[in-house]
Parts: sequence; structure tokens; C-alpha cells
Amino acid sequence: MSPPTERPSTIRVVLAMGTVYLVWGSTYYAIAEMVRTLPPLLAAGFRYFVSGLLIFIFLVARDRWQRRRGVDPGRWLRPPSGAEWQTAALGPTKLAYARKLARELVRSAYPGAVVLETS
Repeated sequence: MSPPTERPSTIRVVLAMGTVYLVWGSTYYAIAEMVRTLPPLLAAGFRYFVSGLLIFIFLVARDRWQRRRGVDPGRWLRPPSGAEWQTAALGPTKLAYARKLARELVRSAYPGAVVLETS
């Protein structure tokens, strides 16, 4: 039997759901405006640039916050390796890497198994 958990406060749940509603709704509005005003390739590039910039700002802020607390941010990082990294770095549409990832996952989950491919 699991220990009783504390119920989250109603105000926090309302604030969290309101944040999701506002962010999600503004995303649809921004995409609609972008499609109306910009060429598709420029709009997609702008979206990816802004999202990359936001992720970069978040990572820099997190790194500085951890350094102030005395936590070495490098100890949380692992060097990239395996088919997962290849698929993420080279694009999820690369069929050869996706097949390699599937083979590695099956081999790790079921040692001695053989992946049959049709193509």
C-alpha cells in the first residue's frame, strides 16, 4: 500500500491549467498570423529559431543557477552515444538509423532475438 499523498491546492491547479490554456491558445494564434503574413519556409525557420533561442536561454539560466548552488552541471551530462543520438542528430526521417535503433532496442530487451525486416 502506498503512503497517502498530499492533494495539490486548487489555486495551483487552476494556475497550471490557465498557463497551458494561454500558451497553447497563443501558439495557434501565432501560427495563424504567421501563415497569413510570411512565406511557409521563412515562417518555419522563424519558429525553429525562436524555439531554439528559448531552449538556449533556459539552458544557460539553468547552468548559472546550478553553478550558484555549487552543483557541477557537467556531472549531469552524458556524452551522446548509440542509435538514439544518431537518429536525433541526423533527423528522425532517416530510415537506416531508425532500423538500427529498432534492432538495438530489440536486442537489449530480448537478448538473442533477430529483427526481421521487409523492404
